[in-house]
Amino acid sequence: MKAPALEYVYTRLPSTTCIRLVEFVPSPAGEVAISLSAVELDNAPSFNALSYTWGDPRCPYIDPGPGAPREESYLQATRTIRCDGARFPVRPNLFYVLQRLRTAGTDVPHQRFIWIDAICIDQSSVSERSSQVRLMAHIYESAECVIAWTGPADDTSVDAISAISRLARAITLPQSVDQVHALRKRFAGVTEADFFDVSAYETKLGIRHMTKRDWLALLSFLYRPYFGRVWVVQEITLARHIVLLCGHLRLAWSDFAAAVFCLFGLPQWVVLLNREILRTWIAPGSPEYATFYRLRDGDPRESTIPFAAMSLVRARVYLRADLPEGAKTPKTFGLRALLSQHRSTAATDPRDKVFALLSFADASKPPLTDPEAHAAAADYNLPVEAVYIRLARLQIRSFGDLRILEHREAGHMRALQGLPSWVPDYSISQVPYNMSSDVPNCDWKASGDEKCLADGGDLGDPFLTVRGRRVGVVGKVSLSGLGGAMQTVIWGSMFDMVAELPWARFVDSRQREHLDNPDDLSLRESIDVGSLPTPMEVFARTVTYDVLQSQSPAPADALRDGFLAYAAEKYLIAWNGYRRKLVGRWHRFNITHFDRSPGERRCSPILAAFRGEPPGSAYSPRAFLDKAAEYTYDPLSNGANPMSGGFERQSQRSMSCRVLFCTDGGLLLGLGPAEMRAGDELWVLSGAKTPSILRPTSSGRYRFLGETFVYGMMYGQALALFPDACDIVLE
Repeated sequence: MKAPALEYVYTRLPSTTCIRLVEFVPSPAGEVAISLSAVELDNAPSFNALSYTWGDPRCPYIDPGPGAPREESYLQATRTIRCDGARFPVRPNLFYVLQRLRTAGTDVPHQRFIWIDAICIDQSSVSERSSQVRLMAHIYESAECVIAWTGPADDTSVDAISAISRLARAITLPQSVDQVHALRKRFAGVTEADFFDVSAYETKLGIRHMTKRDWLALLSFLYRPYFGRVWVVQEITLARHIVLLCGHLRLAWSDFAAAVFCLFGLPQWVVLLNREILRTWIAPGSPEYATFYRLRDGDPRESTIPFAAMSLVRARVYLRADLPEGAKTPKTFGLRALLSQHRSTAATDPRDKVFALLSFADASKPPLTDPEAHAAAADYNLPVEAVYIRLARLQIRSFGDLRILEHREAGHMRALQGLPSWVPDYSISQVPYNMSSDVPNCDWKASGDEKCLADGGDLGDPFLTVRGRRVGVVGKVSLSGLGGAMQTVIWGSMFDMVAELPWARFVDSRQREHLDNPDDLSLRESIDVGSLPTPMEVFARTVTYDVLQSQSPAPADALRDGFLAYAAEKYLIAWNGYRRKLVGRWHRFNITHFDRSPGERRCSPILAAFRGEPPGSAYSPRAFLDKAAEYTYDPLSNGANPMSGGFERQSQRSMSCRVLFCTDGGLLLGLGPAEMRAGDELWVLSGAKTPSILRPTSSGRYRFLGETFVYGMMYGQALALFPDACDIVLE
């Protein structure tokens, strides 16, 4: 009887610059046998490198069918190969690609050796993992070809690759930012209606029409976990040549990248790919339902475009602009930019969300120019929290600012509850996005030119001393969507808040005496009333970050018309239904209001807010009612309100996981984190672009809740109004 083979035992690498390479050796059909050899990386023979995901490679939105392996089974080493005659357990996805490569023909560039992380690194050795991770950028840029394994094919893969090839024919892959802008100009004449027009694909894009199944298959392919893996960012970005494999199918990287950039050039189509529309496509009983029904789940307005895949393509194309095929990719992105661009990626080990980006960040840019930057190097002996704290402190010290606070996610999203409140949780995507990402050429400077001076603390210190000015105390907060409240209810609570604010107090922070004497209405006479924003204008500018139609500040006429149209929609959506045509008296139409029973009260919150406007206001009750009389759009139909001129979409994005608030006395109006409450404090911290909401703790320190937009406090006004700053400690 043949004795069972022993499990493979690694021998220690001769040096920290040495790597192992895999070589396939003959084996019976259905089995995989390899041999491992150690070589110095700089003297290594030609080799390929494998890029793949350790876990389940399948699209989570495709039902694998009965009897298919469960997701968790992919995380276990349940398959076995032979390595130098010994047993070597591997995970299922790796086993599938080894079988594919073992018998690969001419569709995969042949090299005798291949580098595979799970095999070539002794995963049980923390010290070896740490040292090898520091070499990975060099490994992938040295490989002749990177083989990108997206996983086995499924029932949608052929359609997906056909759709990719079709979109790729519509454009020439751009090689610079200017060419990307030119692409968008070329497609400027393509409308949302063209998305549903069979003939428009040929006349405007020059390609055959894409069916519902084509679009759904494309989305499903882009949503494969492979494209959202953080290690893939450097593996793809640094590769000299790439081959994309999906089961038995092969896809040219150039076609894949061109298809993705075609989507970049058609943002007016991308916005349509939300679950609200997909639910109409994937109706029960439709041909698409059995395969794609999982795409119906989730927030109706949530985009189904996988931004991780799009960011991956964009990063490679921009970095390799004007480079010949086969040349090495220059490392031109700083670490802070990489952390922001690839925040939505995933990693099995949360520390890899940092370690995977360190080795291909530009070492000549901060924070890697800091004398203590070595403290952020890959070290798997450190707990996740320590890695993130060191990185945050390193950025604050190197840049002399508090922009790290912009990348703090919503409190209810945080996975690492033991992390200091001022440190971003890089293990998860940032929700919501930082506010400045919505503002073209954002020049906010809430703290003026003040810098954040290093507090002298150790890089691992969880307490951060900062300097700042307390601008006010939160008095009232609108309802939040986190509890499941309807949009109509949320807007009702906001209008109710604005209706109670005396207009004379919104003076754009230009008159100090109004803050000192908020109840002295005689001060109106000292102001040029016509130059001051009214409460409704401040409200409109606040809920859009003062951005509309890619302009900041928002154009006055477009902002007014868009806001009035959106307010009219909220007015006309009654709790007991919507009446398409307005007849008779306005007071007959009810609105859902957060503290009133459906159908029992009139539209008092909205009307009261408009009636509080001063004479001559562009946001007068008459202007509002006139806009409602023009209203022809059905708010219960799919898509955004075309009458709002973009106001609806901008406000929805701005208010994601945020709420409207006012400070005590109604002095200031702003948008802040959804978890804020009355009694929290509004601060402008030195070195921060935006004001912050802080919560006092029993220890005398503060917890950082999130950044805010506060009209009249975004450009250094706090420094003049509150000249005396003080030191506080964030925990």
